[in-house]
Amino acid sequence: MSYVIIVDGDVDVTNMEAVDHAMVAKCHPYKNIYRFKDSSASPLMPWLSPEDRKKGIGGAYVLFDCTWPKELLPAAIPKKVTLDVAWPKGVYEKILKNWNDYGYE
Repeated sequence: MSYVIIVDGDVDVTNMEAVDHAMVAKCHPYKNIYRFKDSSASPLMPWLSPEDRKKGIGGAYVLFDCTWPKELLPAAIPKKVTLDVAWPKGVYEKILKNWNDYGYE
């Protein structure tokens, strides 16, 4: 794998919107992105040069740490603000019921 994304246990990894949210909310663009070069390579990596593909060299990968900092106290972790958790159930259901009437698809 050339790209590895690490998330906290509260992120549904089967939901790309949740993973994307973790990336933009938790991944510090300078401190939490780690690049590794000269790892093993597969000939199936399309970005390799023909020579590197033949030799099986030139591989690389990047790791995105999309977890809250370990030194962050639980009380300091921001609460999720999404439609399903920020509003009472009745309001949430009314919004979803009228979603198309509001002009959204």
